[in-house]
Amino acid sequence: MSVQDVLPRKGEAILNQLIARYQKASIGEKNKVADNTIAFINNNLARISSELALVETNIEHFRKRHRIIDMAEDGRQALQKSATNALEEKELAIRLKIVRLLEAHLLEKPAAAIPSALYPQEGTFEALAGKYNEMQMARIMALATLAPEHPQLRSLEKQIEVLRNNLLDAIGLQIQELTVNAAAIRKYGKESEAEISKLPAHQRAFLAQSREQGIQQELYLFLLKKRVETAISRSANIANARVIDPPKASRLPVYPNRELTILIAVFTGILTPLGVLYTSQIFNNKITSKEDIQRQCDVMILGEISQQSRTGLLKVADNRSLIKEQFRSLRTNIQFTTGERPHMVILLTSAMANEGKSFVAMHLAHSLALAGKKVLLVDFDLRKPSLATLLNLRPNGVTECIASGHEPLIQQNSSETSFDFLAAGQQSPGTGEIILSPKVADLISTLKIRYDYVLLDSPPVGLVADARLLGAHADMTLYIVRQHFTFIHQLAEIQNARNQSLLPDLHVVLNGTRSLHRYQYNYY
Repeated sequence: MSVQDVLPRKGEAILNQLIARYQKASIGEKNKVADNTIAFINNNLARISSELALVETNIEHFRKRHRIIDMAEDGRQALQKSATNALEEKELAIRLKIVRLLEAHLLEKPAAAIPSALYPQEGTFEALAGKYNEMQMARIMALATLAPEHPQLRSLEKQIEVLRNNLLDAIGLQIQELTVNAAAIRKYGKESEAEISKLPAHQRAFLAQSREQGIQQELYLFLLKKRVETAISRSANIANARVIDPPKASRLPVYPNRELTILIAVFTGILTPLGVLYTSQIFNNKITSKEDIQRQCDVMILGEISQQSRTGLLKVADNRSLIKEQFRSLRTNIQFTTGERPHMVILLTSAMANEGKSFVAMHLAHSLALAGKKVLLVDFDLRKPSLATLLNLRPNGVTECIASGHEPLIQQNSSETSFDFLAAGQQSPGTGEIILSPKVADLISTLKIRYDYVLLDSPPVGLVADARLLGAHADMTLYIVRQHFTFIHQLAEIQNARNQSLLPDLHVVLNGTRSLHRYQYNYY
């Protein structure tokens, strides 16, 4: 047994009291059967004592009335023949009376235990009685902690009822057996009575009273003997448990466990971040790195652009900033891939909106212009144009040129290294038909002759067919993919476009990367 407490002496006192109460309860449970037996014997001793006194009084009156002192000599020979029979009849009568007393005790006190000292010496009955007493003790213990309507208590009462019925059946069989044996002995005794009938009537009457006296006296002595034996057995009861070592508080505190607390903290600090990372990887369905792109499709990645606002680059004066170096790298890769072509039409598209397509187009045009190239940026996103607003230029452009036949309104960017810009124009209901017009091919051909690079900012290829139609007029396609935004399953569309040649010279640009280290181009 152990207990945790702030005060050591208080814990020791609690354990000492628990041990003492347990030992007392254990001895009390053992004494309950003995107490029931003694109470049963005491109740019946008073009645048998009064019956014995009445028989003895009758014998005394009989002797006084008939002046009889000793009749043994006269009837010795007659009684010798029936002595053995009378002894057996007396023994059967005692056993029958004890069995009837047990039967009355079971019927009158169904909740009490059977006196163990009065069991008939018969194996089956003794086993039933022992089981019955055990069930009664279990019921008393259950009543101390359970309500009377508790299912466990109800089950115990049903088992006790079954055992009580079995005991009553066994007692009934005992009574029948003893009754049959007594009847046989009486029949045999009648033969002896025929001889005794020759004796005087006084002798016969005296013999009957003496026999009754003997039965009551034997029963009285039997009960006295059993009461003494039960009292001795009760006084010898000891507890089931023995105290080997008394309660003693530990010199060192047992709670909290410092080593276990540190170990749990270390494991929690290590496993919790790992669990969070593993769970995020399981439920992640977006692109996190260029390795995801390389696993899903066989397309070259021309460049990686870090996270940046749309207009941030054009306002940055530091030419050695990370974002400008990334666009220089993208410009170099484009020139290395296309070779020495004099005039290039580059189509920029993406799988869906907000992947940075217009951002890359605007800043790529700026980077190409820094290299001394003559660059034209055309906003071919006729459904949702945005470049004119970002560059703070007039919105008229492609739509008016194709629909009305006007000359294209070429505007110049206001930055120090400028590039030309052709806006999308005013929105109209027939946007899809404008892209299908033959004038689009004429316009792009005309612009291609006048410029080194013509950048076509088209709508997302995953939403509308405009980008595929413009692809027929382009020399290269830059497919913009945004980190932590583009879904992995959309990479299958890139591979499908490459396999079916839906877009010319398809390459990927990874935009919005957040895992790149800060880099400054100032190492010299």
